[in-house]
Amino acid sequence: MVQLATPDPHEAAPKSGEVLEGRYRLEGRLGEGGVGWVYRARHLQLGSDVAIKMLQERFAESSMMRPRFTREARAMAALKHPHIVTITDFSLADGRPYIVMELLEGKSLREELESGPMDPKRARALVLRVLDGLAYAHGQGFVHRDLKPDNIFLLDLPSDDAFPKILDFGFVKLTGHDSQPQANAEVLTRSGIAFGTPAYMSPEQATGAPADGRSDLYSLGVLFFEMLAGKRPYEGSLPEIVRKHLTAPVPRFADLNVASRESDVLRLFLEKAMAKEAPDRFQSAAEMKKALLDLPELYVRKKDGLPDSTISTEAPTVAAVPRSKPSGVAKRSSMKAAAAAIAAAFVIGGAAVLVALAASWTEEVVPDVPLENSASQPRAEFPADPEEERDEGESVDTVDAEEAIGEAPEPVPENPAEEAEDEQAAEEAAAEAEAIEAPAEAEEESGQERVNPWQTHRAVAWLTRARRRVLRGRQLGDRTEGALKRHAQNHREDPRPHLLLAQSYMNKGWKRSALERYDLAVRVDPNAPADPRMRVDLVRLAADSSVQERAAQMVARIYGDDAAETIDNELESSRWDEAAQARLRALRRGL
Repeated sequence: MVQLATPDPHEAAPKSGEVLEGRYRLEGRLGEGGVGWVYRARHLQLGSDVAIKMLQERFAESSMMRPRFTREARAMAALKHPHIVTITDFSLADGRPYIVMELLEGKSLREELESGPMDPKRARALVLRVLDGLAYAHGQGFVHRDLKPDNIFLLDLPSDDAFPKILDFGFVKLTGHDSQPQANAEVLTRSGIAFGTPAYMSPEQATGAPADGRSDLYSLGVLFFEMLAGKRPYEGSLPEIVRKHLTAPVPRFADLNVASRESDVLRLFLEKAMAKEAPDRFQSAAEMKKALLDLPELYVRKKDGLPDSTISTEAPTVAAVPRSKPSGVAKRSSMKAAAAAIAAAFVIGGAAVLVALAASWTEEVVPDVPLENSASQPRAEFPADPEEERDEGESVDTVDAEEAIGEAPEPVPENPAEEAEDEQAAEEAAAEAEAIEAPAEAEEESGQERVNPWQTHRAVAWLTRARRRVLRGRQLGDRTEGALKRHAQNHREDPRPHLLLAQSYMNKGWKRSALERYDLAVRVDPNAPADPRMRVDLVRLAADSSVQERAAQMVARIYGDDAAETIDNELESSRWDEAAQARLRALRRGL
């Protein structure tokens, strides 16, 4: 992380009355930040009042802050929208860059929130207008990446008390057609992590992963939560806040001991806006705006106010927070439709048809949110799974070890078009692993007797069904994988969701992601390696040149000599070429 020296508090700042380039007379300081000042100024030729933002002298030639300042000026100059602050000029005074902006009268959202929660109706009006500004900025290819209360300014208008302006595009990212050199982009990204406010950062931003418009929507979800509750959802030290953004569920208002209570439909809205995985969030500002407009009028109440029935959610709640699915992932087709698609693939010869067909074969196993507390959720929001078994009293899974080993599929060759998704999933698992403290004995567990976690953890019907499908070599659907990640967040001691994700990734050919999830399963529960499929998968990955080194290390560390029989079985099979067999033999000798 980039760390800059603390600004010298005695550094000479421009004084009132100073004139910049014979055009702008400074008339008083409006604010001061860590790296710059904001002044009220007068345009001498036009006689108009403006705001001027300039870097402190020590940062004027900084290789990190000056590009950020210039980037902010370019972004603001390109964006013309009622809810985005307008820039009128950009220049240098004695080598120090400065930005001239419209002068805003009012206060920041930060100042507003100091007096406590906002009126829900006013909060919604503000967020709707911020969404309009974001929709425009995203449409122009800009991602803000630093939304927080200090960067939302509320204009003091006699006829409108909910008119926001989005400020500070210093960490802006130009997507798709960015002309900035990559080196500068990396510096700006790192400085954004160092100087941004962690309380409002999306999980991908906190880990340094690529961030698109959905990152801004996450930050706005955090802002909306704070407007209504009067408290941020995640607080604590810097590492604690980052960890919570990565792994903790969205807290209920009651968890924060605030005076208000959210309705079920608002709860679902906030969970979608602040989903840990970008594909699970609103996919655009327009989609988030529609869901916000669909919220019923009374979606927050005082604890000692109206009865619960007044905020209960009916059919409109389903439309209010639609479950999004990435494009190209369809529901499972009938056999007739599948046959037609295969025929089309042969006639057209298009790879896209085959990709779409493969997506249609993914399995959806569970409702949207199969969490432990789902019984308390309104059934209209989460329809019952017709296959779900209600009796979960048994403590042993019905899938035995022989079935798990016998049906473990051969790793699928990676589709080049899916490499980015594989890398993203691997990065997510690695970031999640860093946030989990592994038991001290996990690294030395290979010499102890392990028990299959499927036989020790409480049986859960949908997990069992998901396991049967991955053992048949099928991929799990997008909803199911999202549900597994949520289950893992709420049941930190249960390795089974990580095992299932790893095995689904294996069936997709996502080898790096599978390795990361298996490693995470071991961190969560040292008994995870007793899952028979895990040993087979790791040995097979050790035969693959793309992940050989990492997989071989995991086999040696986790299993040691216990993996010898599995390696021998693989060497006797006919699936491996000579190079892969040589890698397996080297692994066998090194145990």
